[in-house]
Amino acid sequence: MANKSQFAPEWVFKMGADTQVFENSEPNELVSREFRDVCEQSLQVFILFINVFGVFTNGINIRVFIRQGIASDTTTIGLSALALSDLLGCFFMIPASLCYVIKFLDYTDYRNCVALTSMPCHYPHVMFSRITCWLTVYISVERTLCVMMPLKVRFLLRPKVARNVVSFVFFFFVVFHIPFAANTRIVLEFDPAFNQSMAVNRETKSGQLFFYINSLLGTTILSTVAMLIVAVTTSVMLYKLKTTQKWRKSVSSVSTKSASSSSKEHEVFQTVTMVTAIYLVCLVGGHTPGFATLFFPGVSLSGLNKNLFLVMYTFKFFFDAVNSSVNFIFYIRISSRFKAAFNSIYNHNPRDMGTAP
Repeated sequence: MANKSQFAPEWVFKMGADTQVFENSEPNELVSREFRDVCEQSLQVFILFINVFGVFTNGINIRVFIRQGIASDTTTIGLSALALSDLLGCFFMIPASLCYVIKFLDYTDYRNCVALTSMPCHYPHVMFSRITCWLTVYISVERTLCVMMPLKVRFLLRPKVARNVVSFVFFFFVVFHIPFAANTRIVLEFDPAFNQSMAVNRETKSGQLFFYINSLLGTTILSTVAMLIVAVTTSVMLYKLKTTQKWRKSVSSVSTKSASSSSKEHEVFQTVTMVTAIYLVCLVGGHTPGFATLFFPGVSLSGLNKNLFLVMYTFKFFFDAVNSSVNFIFYIRISSRFKAAFNSIYNHNPRDMGTAP
């Protein structure tokens, strides 16, 4: 039986004796094999280009944040870490998407290609997508605390605290994913369908346990908690910002300095809001396969609706790619400080970068 992990495109793993290259769909299957093939092939082309774009734009983001001073404030620290995680998440998805280019040349090599890139590429991508998830949670919580208790959280919202939180997020999820990776092997097994040995991912008995923990805790529980936290904090932040702006407009004696500070504060909140909003939209789309696997019968790699399972995970990879690639667009359109730093690097036109990210 094939490796049933949720991190890899298992459609290239050896799925059992009942699976053939030209397998016909079972009568009651919700999604046909033909639809699955078309869907995968089409989406993977978009996923490839989006991830290449994500590597490029997140590289720019990191360079701009370095120019601003990564450790200059807590928000810049969080956004810099987010850009690094997004860059690595996009990078590790590129080899697996390239396997679909190979498919046009040789179907057998295509199957081996994805099997060989599953652990080295798809699994790190899942790890960094979870790091991105909780960095987004931290950024959202941090900005909400600034709005709700601006004078009471100075001790908590120091650059040193932000660096420690970011480092812990990276450390925790790297350590969390090591046990399963260490208990999974890529082996060659004879496949009668091709009359030759094919690459297959195999778990040890311990690996099966770690996979269950990984799926239950990492994919379902932690992701759901993160989604709820981001949704609540973003709503609170928007509500508080709106009421604060109304109050400031009602005070006629607002100084020019205060108005400027309010404008820069508004940019920060707009930037964080757009980052968290696109994250929520993409997470809902990427979270669907996990819930479907838990609550609907036959939606699994080896179940009756395995084609639906694989189509849903292809969409998950698509949403992951979009979430990791679009932040640059919001930064350059909303943040005057980011735009000034970007122009100083690429347009050789230094400007005052202000104090707000």
